Amino acid sequence: MKSEYQKRSKEEKERILLDAERLGVVASCRKHGISVSVYYAWLEKYKTSGLAGLDPKQGRGDKKEMDRLRKELQIAKELIAEKELQIKLQEELLKKRIAQWKKGGKS
Repeated sequence: MKSEYQKRSKEEKERILLDAERLGVVASCRKHGISVSVYYAWLEKYKTSGLAGLDPKQGRGDKKEMDRLRKELQIAKELIAEKELQIKLQEELLKKRIAQWKKGGKS
């Protein structure tokens, strides 16, 4: 038996989620012809983003946003590493100068 992919509006998805509360998950999934995993994916999106999370077009911009955030995070990590290196070098230089000062002051 070949299953057919059916595009559903966010309102239809919400009705299916509400129907599952009344009938139960398995019975509702059978009634509406969706898998249990699809139901739980919709439920998670609904819980986190509400009705807007069920919009089929909602996830398309997420990849670009994630890529932008990854690049931003990488730049921030590089800046932090650079600052840490700079601080370490300054501490070493300060220790050397203090050692020289103590050496020169006691002689």
